Amino acid sequence: MSTLFKKLPSFATDYSGFLSVMHGLGGMMVVYDPSGCLGNYTNCDEPRWYSDPGPVYTANLRELEAVCGDQETLIEKVVNTAGMLHPEFICILMTPVPSLVGFDIDTAAQSMSDRCDIPCFGIHTDGFCFYNDGISRALDLIYTCLSDNSPVSVPGSVNVLGMTPLDYHIFGEEKKMASLISGEGWKVNCFLGMGNDYRAVKRLRAAEKNIVMSAAALPLAKRMLADDGIPFWVGPPYGESGVLELKAFLHNSESDQPCSCTTGPKILVIGEQACANAIRRAYSYRYPASDITIASFFGIDPDIAMPGDKELTDEKDLKIFLSENPYETVVGDPLFAPFCPEQTRFVEMPHPAVSSKLHWNHYMSLIG
Repeated sequence: MSTLFKKLPSFATDYSGFLSVMHGLGGMMVVYDPSGCLGNYTNCDEPRWYSDPGPVYTANLRELEAVCGDQETLIEKVVNTAGMLHPEFICILMTPVPSLVGFDIDTAAQSMSDRCDIPCFGIHTDGFCFYNDGISRALDLIYTCLSDNSPVSVPGSVNVLGMTPLDYHIFGEEKKMASLISGEGWKVNCFLGMGNDYRAVKRLRAAEKNIVMSAAALPLAKRMLADDGIPFWVGPPYGESGVLELKAFLHNSESDQPCSCTTGPKILVIGEQACANAIRRAYSYRYPASDITIASFFGIDPDIAMPGDKELTDEKDLKIFLSENPYETVVGDPLFAPFCPEQTRFVEMPHPAVSSKLHWNHYMSLIG
């Protein structure tokens, strides 16, 4: 029971992360659930749903279907709906109930594809992992199955990978990124996570460079470097220093920035690793003697981590970590504040994957 959350809500799950990336790409998404899991995504994890709902459906799984493993009912529903919508592709996402009973999603997906002549993919989400896992699965599917293997290279083009409303919200963040890129004479080739269309996805591998906006997109960036020779930079470009680093990456130059030598406080940043890294990087340019640590519930990639960075497992882990490591300042979602000692200064940085609509209207933009 150590992983039981008593004070924190459930974080955005893997299927929400997957759906967030696939939003607007022309596919038909089917969540294989008993008409409950999909509500988490539409009501709590996807702010775009209210103004731009997509073709995302629940399978409305019944108890008898779950117990008996009835594939035919699901297949008929999907094939009939696809016949009306004519999507570019179909994804069937697993949730806790079918995962626990061992539903064969791959066989079901193959049967659907054979019947409606539309590519159909079984997605092995399970609702027990967090959104970052779903983002990585979606990016891998796009690269492996939806993008062209040998597109014509587009000089001066950039992919923005892994930027979703679960980390960045929808209040103009993608426009800021596009403006920064175009201001340097480059153009966005594909904006994965913020509503590109299917044509943009097809030309994913044609870009000259990649900008990684979340740690969940780092595996894809590494793969594209190995397979396609496309270099990447891990953002986001927070503050003036982040913008200068982005410009240096785009123009293959060094980032030369003046900085103060003032000693800063001992700080902990709790959040998504790439975003937290960007906060640390921006602050350290100004106060290079600062002691800044990152902690995250959503994985710590060792390639972009520093000594002392902490991967959190549960509430108890966070509480113990804060009690054993006294920080002058903690930066994180407002829901983390009660875990801090009284003397700690807490700086609110809402994270949609954590507090959802409770605080997503209080989001603070640091890009640029």
